[in-house]
Formats: sequence, C-alpha cells, structure tokens
Amino acid sequence: MARMTTLHIIPLQITLRNDGTCSLVCDDPRATYETATGTLTINLVIDRNNPYPSQQSVRFVVRDPSPTDTKYYATLYSGYNAENLVQWNKDGDVSRSPYIPMDTTVEAWTTVLAIPADPKAGKLFKGRDKLKIAGKGAGDDLPLEG
Repeated sequence: MARMTTLHIIPLQITLRNDGTCSLVCDDPRATYETATGTLTINLVIDRNNPYPSQQSVRFVVRDPSPTDTKYYATLYSGYNAENLVQWNKDGDVSRSPYIPMDTTVEAWTTVLAIPADPKAGKLFKGRDKLKIAGKGAGDDLPLEG
C-alpha cells in the first residue's frame, strides 16, 4: 500500500523596500518573522501518532506583487545553502517552492524586477531569508518561535 504524504501549502508575500531590498513575509497566524535574523518560522500542527511523520512536507506559494502601472517579475530560489539553490517553479505570476520536509530550515533568495511605465526607471530588489518549518505535535502547547 502506498504511503500518503501530508502537504501543507503556505502563501507568502514579498515586501519591497525603498533601499532596493525585499523580504518574504507571511500573514498566516501560524507564522512569525524575526527581523534580526531574517527567519520566517512556520509552526504546523502535525499528528505525532502518524506512523510516517517524515512524510510531512511544506510548499510555499508566492504571487508577484500586486499589479499596478508597474509590472513586477519575481524569481525565487531556495536550498539548504548557496551551493544547493533550486529555482522555484513559475506559472504566470505564481512561484511555487519545491517540497520542503518538516523540521527543516532553508535559505530563500528573492529577486524582483519592477518595470514602471517608463522602463528607464526600472528597479531591482534583492533579498535573502531563512524559512524554518517547525512541527508541533497535536495536543502540544508550544508557543510560536520568534
């Protein structure tokens, strides 16, 4: 019999700053962002009685910043370190991360090209974040990390 994999899909947003940097944020109540370390932590309730706890995984989804007169094109990569970065799958204006196992921390590199009506005024935004996926067992009363 085939094993079932529990997949958690987490929507992320991109914050663009005037200094040319950007960061990934999440408005999900299970997420906290530590600005000092640049770590976005997602705490998911998982069933510790699951006979296959290693089959838990997370996939992040990011939509390019909201359409205005300026067109935005985001490219995202993630991996355990700079040598292992993998580009996220892009379909239209949506980027999807590879499946990331539970209780893992990966680096995410973001590049956003912003092209306004006057292309000469285009801007490039870059950012690096850590995405930490933490599982807390059903019935455990662990606080969100932060």
